[in-house]
Order: sequence, then structure tokens, then C-alpha cells
Amino acid sequence: MATQELCQRISHGNKSIQLDQPHKVFHQLGEIKNKKQEHAVALYLNGRGELILKKIIAVGTLNTNFIDFRQLFAPAITLPANGFILAHNHPSGDPHPSPADIKLTKRINKSAKLLGIKLIDHLVITNDQYFSFKKEGLL
Repeated sequence: MATQELCQRISHGNKSIQLDQPHKVFHQLGEIKNKKQEHAVALYLNGRGELILKKIIAVGTLNTNFIDFRQLFAPAITLPANGFILAHNHPSGDPHPSPADIKLTKRINKSAKLLGIKLIDHLVITNDQYFSFKKEGLL
């Protein structure tokens, strides 16, 4: 009963946070926009596209980030998550993905498909801009 109550509270508390557009995701990432190191965040969504969990999954250096796939996928598997959105900041101020970002996104997408999980989008953000892999046709 306690688990059911917790799930109901979580789902009712986040109903207004439907992340169906990149700009909505961008506004959920205020805590990493101005960081001096790269931070990677995963936003796990239910089948209606509502946020059920936001988690920092990696902290890197000034221009690199290491994502542990186990930490990324574990919540997607254990939660009632339909998919997830990945996001990371670029302290340089340039929102365009690096070749390493593109390669990593392809690897994550391929792995997610094998697990039956959907990578909905990957955003690269700066203080006032973002790049959406989905919007730009790279996902």
C-alpha cells in the first residue's frame, strides 16, 4: 500500500510537467546551465510524456563527460518509464554537439533500443541556447 501511495503522489505531483517539446526540457535544466564542468542529466518520462524522475548521471571536466550506461539505464528499467531524455551542458557556450557527443548519442540510442527503452531526445545546452538531436534529425 505504501508503494502504491508513493507512486500516486509522484504521478499527481508531476502531472503538469509534460516534456513534449525541447524548449520545455531546456527550462527543466536550470541547475546545470551555468556549471563550469559538463553535467549529464537524464529525465525519465512515463507513457504520457510526464516527468517521473530527473537525475544527474555524470559530472565531467571542462569539456568531457563520461556516462556510465548502467547508471543511465537502471532507472529507466526499474521505474515505470516509457523513455528518457538525455541532456548535458557545454560550459564553452557553444550548443552544437561535438563529434564525440554524436557518437555517444548513437551508442546510447542503440543500447536503449536493445533494452526496449526509448531515447526520446538528447539536448546540448548552454546558459541561453540548446541543440536538440531530435529536432535536428540526428535521432
